Amino acid sequence: MGALNNTGSLTDIGLKMTKFPLGPQLTKLLLTCEEFSCINEVLLIVTILSVPSVFFSPKDRAEESDAAHAKYFMPESDYLTSLNIYKQWEANKYLWRLV
Repeated sequence: MGALNNTGSLTDIGLKMTKFPLGPQLTKLLLTCEEFSCINEVLLIVTILSVPSVFFSPKDRAEESDAAHAKYFMPESDYLTSLNIYKQWEANKYLWRLV
């Protein structure tokens, strides 16, 4: 992630990373998103991943829950799946129920 140099000391980016109350992957994502012009998407992803899961899976409706989750699945990554869920929620005028 570039947080440490070859002697194990913090790099400039590593020092910046220590200021965030997040894990290293999400922090690095936040610090590098501007160069890829995806700040809004990354902020959404980090926010979604910083709260309890949006998925509720009652034991007696596991198949139905899995099918609902599959609708939003993005094979590229869980991060993109989370973003896709938000975008669908937004497109549905912020209704709580997407299924």
